[in-house]
Amino acid sequence: MYEISVLKKMTQASFTQYHKYLFVIAYNILGDIQTAEDIVQDTYEKWLGLEHDKIRDVRSYLSKIAVNKAIDTLKKIQQEREAYKGIWLPEPILTEIDPSDDKTIDYAFLVILEKLNPYERAVIVLRELIGYSYQQISELLVTSQENARQLYHRASLKLKKNTFEQYKIKEEQKELFKAFIEAIDSKDFNRLTELLKNDAILYSDGGGKAAAAINPIYGVTNIMKFFQGIFKSERGEFKFNKIYMNGKAGIKIELNGEFHSVLYPEIVNDGIDDIFLIRNPEKIFFNKN
Repeated sequence: MYEISVLKKMTQASFTQYHKYLFVIAYNILGDIQTAEDIVQDTYEKWLGLEHDKIRDVRSYLSKIAVNKAIDTLKKIQQEREAYKGIWLPEPILTEIDPSDDKTIDYAFLVILEKLNPYERAVIVLRELIGYSYQQISELLVTSQENARQLYHRASLKLKKNTFEQYKIKEEQKELFKAFIEAIDSKDFNRLTELLKNDAILYSDGGGKAAAAINPIYGVTNIMKFFQGIFKSERGEFKFNKIYMNGKAGIKIELNGEFHSVLYPEIVNDGIDDIFLIRNPEKIFFNKN
């Protein structure tokens, strides 16, 4: 029994260095933190049963297990998401400190990835975020390089003009975010109207557990009406604090000292495009590390 316990500790130690890397892959394919952690745990349990001395490239071997488990899981849960009450949005990775060293996909781009099938989504994550070649991707998915290229091409067509590069942080976005949080904090709706693009869209996720708009809200005029409705002063004292949401600035909203929601304004070029308001308490967990 002792020898088995020691062996397990040794294999766990060798696996631990890959935990964060595998989580990044699984999370960005799935958009769900707990399910991604389950994938990593399943990968570890399979790892325990392997003959490690016969594995030449541990990172690739573990990647293959995690990627395919994530794809299979996404196939199953996509139907559940279609039956979700209201708008389903990915579970955000939230922190109150700048996670500048973390590899995460911008939250708005993560939402856009919902247009893809599981294989297309995996290819985008592996190619754009992890930086794998088509040869490496083909080995992970057990397919040809040509098919890997085709999956990437089809995914790109579905994403239309949205590219991974356009969602990287730009210095001017920081000033726009500062102006946005100041305007919403002071309930300066005229200033908010100036900051939002005319065709902006607001998506609100309550999951049937908190009040939220069932359908997207289109256009700056309708979004302002929505904001004026939920941020009425007679409801109490609202506080708006800067947080980080999938590596970029977001807002934690409190009402009378209690958590209300998190809000993420997607800044594109010189204005705010989409806005994501997450109220479902099951999707809100702050990483304090």
